[in-house]
Parts: sequence; C-alpha cells; structure tokens
Amino acid sequence: MRPECVVYFEFFSLYSLCGFIGAIERPRFEISRAVANAKRKADNIAMTQPTQTAPTKISTDPIVKKLADHLQEIFNDVSSLAENKYVFLRFREIMQPNIGITDNVFFDHYVVNYVNSASAAVRRQVDTKASRGGLRILLGDISKSIALITKEDYMRPFGIGLTFEGERIWSERYGGKDTLDPAIVQADITLLESTAKPIKDMVDKRVAHRDKDAHLYNAQYNDLHNAIDLLEKLTIKYYTLIASTGSGIDSLLAGNIAGWESIFKEPWVS
Repeated sequence: MRPECVVYFEFFSLYSLCGFIGAIERPRFEISRAVANAKRKADNIAMTQPTQTAPTKISTDPIVKKLADHLQEIFNDVSSLAENKYVFLRFREIMQPNIGITDNVFFDHYVVNYVNSASAAVRRQVDTKASRGGLRILLGDISKSIALITKEDYMRPFGIGLTFEGERIWSERYGGKDTLDPAIVQADITLLESTAKPIKDMVDKRVAHRDKDAHLYNAQYNDLHNAIDLLEKLTIKYYTLIASTGSGIDSLLAGNIAGWESIFKEPWVS
C-alpha cells in the first residue's frame, strides 16, 4: 500500500483529498468533463440540457437582454458543475463495494481532475475582476438594474389560475415590492462570497501565487460541494427571474443523466 496523504498535486494536497473523499478508505476518482463527453459519444447517450434554448425574455429592455444573455452563459457553466458533482458522488457509491481495486493511480487521477477543475470553475463564478465574469459579477449588475426587473414581467408566465402561486414565489424569493428587492440581491452576494471563500482562497494561494503559507488553505470536501450547491440554487433563482420562466426549474441536471452509468456494465479490457 502506498503512503497516504503525502503527495501534493497541482494545488490540493493528497491530504486535502482524503478529507474530500471522507467515507472512502482512500482518494480515488472523478470522470472529468472531457472523459464524460467522450463516453457520451461512445455510448450514443444524448445528454441534452435545458441550456440549448436561450431564455424567453419578456422584457425588451436592452439592459435586461444583456443580463439574460450573460445569465445563459452562467446557466451552462453551473449546469456542468452540477452534473460533474452528481457523477462524482455516484461514481463513489458505485466503487464502494470494490474497495480492493482502488489502490491505483487511475482513481487518484480522477479525484484530482474533479477537485481541480470544479474548484477552478467555482473560483471563476465568484471572480469580481474578469471583464465577463460569473455569477458574482452578474449579481452586481442586477443590483444596478433593480428598477428594470419588475414583478409585472415576472408574473406574466403564470397566467390565469396561477396568479396566487406567482405572488407567493415573488414575495418569498424576490421581495414584496413592485421591483426586485435590492436587499435580497445583496444578501445573495454576501452568502455566495462567504460560501465560496474557502475554495477561492485555495485556488488563489495554491495556483495563482504559490503562497509560502498555502498549506493554511486546505479547503474541505464539503466546502467545494456547498459552493456548487449554492451556485446551482442562485442560478436557478435568477434564471427564473430574468428569463421570466416562472418557477418550473428545480435542478440543473439533465433528466437522463443516469445513462452515463452504462459504461460500467461492460468490461473495459478484454
């Protein structure tokens, strides 16, 4: 058995990865986005996501249109994050009964790919300096355009008979005013920054600057997934608002995502 928790990968030590895996004896695996895409082609599995169709923008205001276009990009990126997290966790469940074959660099490779790519993707979503950033920048832009995001526009998709439901959701998610409550947006910004901070610090210190105190920034497994969960929740919240789609979205996972597991039903090497 190789020594545990001693080798440092790109910015996560194997020690950190042990904490990420938690219930499993040693760190192992994740199917990277590129590998997942290759598998889909091989298995002829259509992984169509709702990202293929741009939001239906009720408002014709050019600023709202720009927000909606930006939000579509974020929707696509966070959908990928949610999908990769799902695959990682399910892969872990599949491999638990096969603990004897996981003392292999192959599984370490997948863990590192998942943690590195997912953490970098989370970091991009909370970046405040990029010219075309992620969700954090979008929320800042929304906070500057409050007067354009109205209850009237939001209510249109609900139609006759669903007005009460629309009123309830608007009050719970967006405030009881005629326009989006700016305090709600600010609260979401604060929550996003605090939730993603352990991951942002890890990426910044270990990758960007190789800080001499980088060992102090060992984010945990739950830190990464808490950040992904919040990104998904907030993306849905503002997608349904800016796209004026009502409240029909509760997950960014494709409906037929379970099809990827077919790869485990055939031997890989003959």
